[in-house]
Amino acid sequence: MWADIWDVVGPQLARVLETGEGFSTYDQMLPIIRGGLRRETYWNYSFTPIHGEDGSIVGVFNQGHEITDRVLGGRRHRFLLDLSDKLRPLADPRAIIDTAQEALGRHLGANRVGYGEVEETARYFTTERNWTDGSAPSREGTHDFAGFGPDVLAALRAGIPLLIPDAARDPRTCAPESLAAFDAIDTRAVITASLVKEGRMRAALYVHAREPRNWDEHDAELVTEVAERTWAAVERARAEARLRESEERQAFLLKLGDNVRRLSDPEAVVAAAMRALGERLGATRVAYAEIDEAAAMAMIRKGQVVGVLPNCPLSEFLGQRAV
Repeated sequence: MWADIWDVVGPQLARVLETGEGFSTYDQMLPIIRGGLRRETYWNYSFTPIHGEDGSIVGVFNQGHEITDRVLGGRRHRFLLDLSDKLRPLADPRAIIDTAQEALGRHLGANRVGYGEVEETARYFTTERNWTDGSAPSREGTHDFAGFGPDVLAALRAGIPLLIPDAARDPRTCAPESLAAFDAIDTRAVITASLVKEGRMRAALYVHAREPRNWDEHDAELVTEVAERTWAAVERARAEARLRESEERQAFLLKLGDNVRRLSDPEAVVAAAMRALGERLGATRVAYAEIDEAAAMAMIRKGQVVGVLPNCPLSEFLGQRAV
């Protein structure tokens, strides 16, 4: 451990020995090798000189307390508050996803981040757009989770965050066929949070790096939290859009009812209804027909035309799929 942090604590200790004055520091970052990877750790610690009877320094008393969880927790809390502020005013699901992807990617120093939905078999994942830092290609489209190995697929289906600092060293992904799948997407380190809703995986958020990274459980927890917040914001936006659409439809029908209620001529009613519907849908053609079932014919009225146009076979009318 001392070898890992000597570049930081060595000069501090040397100054204590040189001056005879104590030293203390708070929230000091010390890079320590844990699990074979260099990780950021944070400490409060002090060096106190021990003086002999002649006043010379015969030793140094060191005491310290690791506060990594507190520091990283505070950093995570601030990031999530900022993300919530960014997502709150957004009403477009794509804008929500884009904002969350970019914020997370920049925070973790990732090369690529993508959020998408998973189909009913909980195997194929589709992302429409990715965020990248410019060093990695975007990977839109549908991807097969099974290609990354059975352990990966099983974990994601169970909603277990996938944390792989180095795919070549992880026993779940070091098989040649699994590594080939990671190489195909220019990825060596990955965090993926899968969202299990109503009994199956419905969405996922991944973070990719082209080289091994010292990502840890704190980072995996953060990705999971961002995935949950993205899902909630997207579902909120979709629900609000459905509500607006329903309200607009009701307003249209009420206005249409008011307009045609005053009309006594059937032809005028049809013309008004077709005109209003065409304007509402932005359609280039609106058709209304009275069906003669016996003759299997349709009497069509088109667009703004009032009057009977030539009869049309019912199959042809239905085949036109006029709006």
